[in-house]
Amino acid sequence: MHLRWLKDFVTVAEFGSFSKAADSRAITQPAMSRHIKSLEAWVGVELIDRSVFPAQLTPAGEKFLKLTNSTLEQLQNGITDLRQEHTNNARQISLSMQHALAAEFFPQWWHQLRIPDTGLKVSVEARNLHDCMHRLESHQCELLLCFRHPCVPLYFDQNKFESRKVGEDTIVPVSAKSDKAEPFYDLNNEPMKPIPLVGSGPDDFMGKIITGIINRNNASNWFNPVYEDSFSEGVRSQALMGSGLAWLPSMLIENDVERGKLMVVGGTNWQEPLEIHLYRRADNEHPLLQGIWEQISAVQMTVR
Repeated sequence: MHLRWLKDFVTVAEFGSFSKAADSRAITQPAMSRHIKSLEAWVGVELIDRSVFPAQLTPAGEKFLKLTNSTLEQLQNGITDLRQEHTNNARQISLSMQHALAAEFFPQWWHQLRIPDTGLKVSVEARNLHDCMHRLESHQCELLLCFRHPCVPLYFDQNKFESRKVGEDTIVPVSAKSDKAEPFYDLNNEPMKPIPLVGSGPDDFMGKIITGIINRNNASNWFNPVYEDSFSEGVRSQALMGSGLAWLPSMLIENDVERGKLMVVGGTNWQEPLEIHLYRRADNEHPLLQGIWEQISAVQMTVR
């Protein structure tokens, strides 16, 4: 049994919908359904009545929900106490962030903060957004750095978390170039045949934004998805090889464009701005965190 199954179950009970619960937990609906079925198999009884809409808990599910909430609360309180004892004397700050931010944005941004040299150790974990959120919620890191966009909400309890905008970027469509220095794939006119598309899955953070861009341009029939990767670096590699057109953060392909390896195609209607936000738990009493948090407000980077 995985702890995340319990959290998924509580979320389904809260929303009464597998799809809304999946969005809240930043996973796909099929994954959410699998987790709940696995939990029911582990418990040995049906917890959710799927024959009605919205979904409702069975009598056994109601009892199990009370047990789950109590268990999660006790476990979290115990872990928080243990970690607080450890970090009170620690000189380490742990951050979780998406891979593209870890590779491009964070090193420059952290350097510009000019944190005094006090023997501080910085630990960075690069993961997908769902795992990053889980690490912050469960006190496994002090800070979460992530891309933000209105079409992909984060269901954080505003009373438990604080956030600050620390940067900006733009998602742009790019293509490799031919020997004639022309893009293999362009967006100036409707194509005669579908353009091969390499990118994130439709349920991933980037995938949802890209779907919105395509729909906004009434171009859903312009593309043929040929490759999906939840990591932007993998998508970038496919774009460099000419496998298809890709939407990527500007920060990730800036050097490729300067070297002539990739070319930004289409107009600004095919682009989408992103914000970069930093999150912390309001109840985190790490002795070094508050000073760093206050210094963050003085530094904002705009990646171009």
